[in-house]
Amino acid sequence: MSCLVPAAVRADSGDWGSRVEVGENKRDASFTATITTSNQGIWVDVHGQSNAPAHAAAAPASAAPAPTTNFASTAPPSSAPAAQPADDRPAIVSSWYDPIRGYFSQTSDGNVVGLEGMNVNADANSPGGWFQVGEQQHPGTVPMALTVNGQYQDTVWVPYPNTPDNVNWGPPQTAPPNTMVNGSGNDPYQVALDVLGHIPLPNILLKMNPDTGLVAMPGWFWIANYDGRPFGASRTVTIPGPPGQPPTSFTVTVRVWPAEYDWLFGDGQSLTTNSLGEPYPQESDIQHIYQFSSFRFSRGFPVDCTVHFAAQFQVNGGGWQPLPTILHTYGANYPVQEAQSILQKRSGS
Repeated sequence: MSCLVPAAVRADSGDWGSRVEVGENKRDASFTATITTSNQGIWVDVHGQSNAPAHAAAAPASAAPAPTTNFASTAPPSSAPAAQPADDRPAIVSSWYDPIRGYFSQTSDGNVVGLEGMNVNADANSPGGWFQVGEQQHPGTVPMALTVNGQYQDTVWVPYPNTPDNVNWGPPQTAPPNTMVNGSGNDPYQVALDVLGHIPLPNILLKMNPDTGLVAMPGWFWIANYDGRPFGASRTVTIPGPPGQPPTSFTVTVRVWPAEYDWLFGDGQSLTTNSLGEPYPQESDIQHIYQFSSFRFSRGFPVDCTVHFAAQFQVNGGGWQPLPTILHTYGANYPVQEAQSILQKRSGS
């Protein structure tokens, strides 16, 4: 990797870990960081693709801490460049843990990659804040800042607990069968959490009538493109048996449904309901009266609806057990005008 600067970020996940891709910078590089969890530990693999000449590789940022305690190094520290792996991934020449800042590694091309602790302020930890939402979307993890040469790249959710003994740098080692993201392994609850994290949420649309609202007149609101029915997914986990014995398996089924809708109308007013509302021409039970126009908003009032998706799981058709609620916010814009009186003078009067 060459020296990286912050760029547009896309997060994704799969059966073997959480992937964070930072788009190509015009002058430098792009990279992919994959976090894989198994009962052997946590593996952080960063693979960069340079867009700059080889001689432009940057030295480690001065802001990076000096190595203190080596752990899980794939090669001993050395002043000479390490041999490059066959896939051109820079080799890890040293790795260390800083009890204040977090985990770091240095690659053979001179870059320092870090997973650093983050401070969470009150707004982030409030209902609907990024920390609260992230915790629900990534159960069993904590947020850490992914940095390259001291520059922030993205927030990565790392399985917890993470310690100097179980965080490793480089490609993951061979993992046992059925190892899943977030350390779900063969624990049905952890499997259910992982299934929940991969279930696509409905593509809800927020609708209003009239298309342009009027001050002091009720606007009708409703949810479209979703009928409120429960949805979910199942996964069967096969556990290898002892030598000479057949494997065993269990099936985890997860169901999800909307338990509550929190509407924010963009003018400081809100409404909590269990209703989807009614589409026009029916009169919706979700209504709101604006006391002033949306003149100061270029596209209209920003209307949000946060859906509380409740969730449960069962094992092999047994009783339903609770899972964390998922919060997801959908948005739209609603222009509202103020009616103006016009006086006309009659001819001949």
